[in-house]
Amino acid sequence: MIDKKEIRKEVLAKRDELKADVALSLSKAICEKIIGMREFSDSDIVLIYKSIRNEINTDMLLTAAKDKAVYIPKVLSSDEMEFYEDDGEYLDGAFGIKEPKNTERGLISVIDESGTNDKKMNLLMIMPGAVYDNEKHRIGYGGGFYDRYIEKLRKKKDINLCLVAPAYSFQLMDGIIPYTELDISPDIIVTEEYIYK
Repeated sequence: MIDKKEIRKEVLAKRDELKADVALSLSKAICEKIIGMREFSDSDIVLIYKSIRNEINTDMLLTAAKDKAVYIPKVLSSDEMEFYEDDGEYLDGAFGIKEPKNTERGLISVIDESGTNDKKMNLLMIMPGAVYDNEKHRIGYGGGFYDRYIEKLRKKKDINLCLVAPAYSFQLMDGIIPYTELDISPDIIVTEEYIYK
């Protein structure tokens, strides 16, 4: 049986070895695919992580989504995070990741307050991850922040949620990676080569 920690370590080491210009070029190709997707154009709210090290660079997505409501994650404790509306101002947060300076109203509160609307809001989450397989199982970074947060969102009746995972093609493994029922899979994986729905 493949060890989850070992496979994460191996793939992230490969990601860290990417030269900056290569990572940026691949990120651009991936982001262009996401921007061209109907799920992106139809979204009312886009949740986008701020990339760190050699993660897929999300700056292009932030720019493309400026006509939408954009929310950025902030770690609140050892097991909780929340998304706050992006106003372009950031602070250094947990794990060295840029987090929103604006923390007045979290996304969960915004959704709850808009619950009287007849039309459901379309939420598109750009979710980070370390490794994926052909059946879209995901290995994250080990903290479970996204799994827990997505469970909260899935309990909301007034939204349509779509989970999109940008990934370099080498992050997509053949076969089945280790996973549990608590590990939430993306709806779509986008690499520089393909869109997996």
